[in-house]
Amino acid sequence: KPTWGTLIGCLYQGVPIVGIIDHCILKERWVGSVGNPTILNGQSVSTTKSATSLSNATIYTTTPDMFRTGEEVTKFNTIRDASLR
Repeated sequence: KPTWGTLIGCLYQGVPIVGIIDHCILKERWVGSVGNPTILNGQSVSTTKSATSLSNATIYTTTPDMFRTGEEVTKFNTIRDASLR
């Protein structure tokens, strides 16, 4: 089922310091910033031991087609193939 969202990131001197994912169809807003816990819909999110490896993780991407041939697509495919879904 196709969905869409808005992604916003802010760099300071080339280093990511804050990122926001607003996924309105799913009613989800994720916020991450340096030195702070990740927030989902206003609530702190923490990882659990079950999510410490890619085999227990879910990956999301705008489209796999954004990865070009060569090293980018090879790295994406490696992560995709190792993840739960």
